[in-house]
Amino acid sequence: MKKLIAALCMAAMLVGSALAAGSPSAAGGVEIIDGYLAVKENDNNDAKTALADAVKANVGDNQETLLVDVYKVGEPEKPYTATFKIAAAAGKKVTVLHWNGSAWDVDGTADADKDGVFKYSFKTEDLSPVTFVFEKTAEAGTKDDSSKASDNGSKAAAADGSKSDKTGEPAVMAVVALVAMLSVAGMVVSAKKEN
Repeated sequence: MKKLIAALCMAAMLVGSALAAGSPSAAGGVEIIDGYLAVKENDNNDAKTALADAVKANVGDNQETLLVDVYKVGEPEKPYTATFKIAAAAGKKVTVLHWNGSAWDVDGTADADKDGVFKYSFKTEDLSPVTFVFEKTAEAGTKDDSSKASDNGSKAAAADGSKSDKTGEPAVMAVVALVAMLSVAGMVVSAKKEN
């Protein structure tokens, strides 16, 4: 019986670690659904400070920006290519800006489909930080309404349990953690019964 419980614990840990390994593929409203690249939150203050002026100069006013770090997983072929999903950019032209260490450069553009999915090949080999820029969607004719609508949409997605608002991790991780805890509890009870 101990061996069975130990095997169940190990299986739960393996499944949990496999699912957790995929979690960096979604961050800051950007999801990578195919390719040897992943995304995570960006914390480069210099890049954030210079972003508004760069977007206005290179793309225009009334733009939504999603600033993330893109990094390689394994050894992908060049040019680095991935299929991205940005729900807020559905049906829009997406401009990709790259931070070169001191300024933002336009890396290229892509057209997102009705679901916000697009394939993009980076021209730069130094991937991070990257900003995805697209026109804001104005609801009821005001800028403030568009930010509220996108905020409400992300809260609704988190509330339905399908994805975490910040990391994109599926709710199944909670189930895996619960199974692991129950397996450990069962192992403890089993050990006490044998003694």
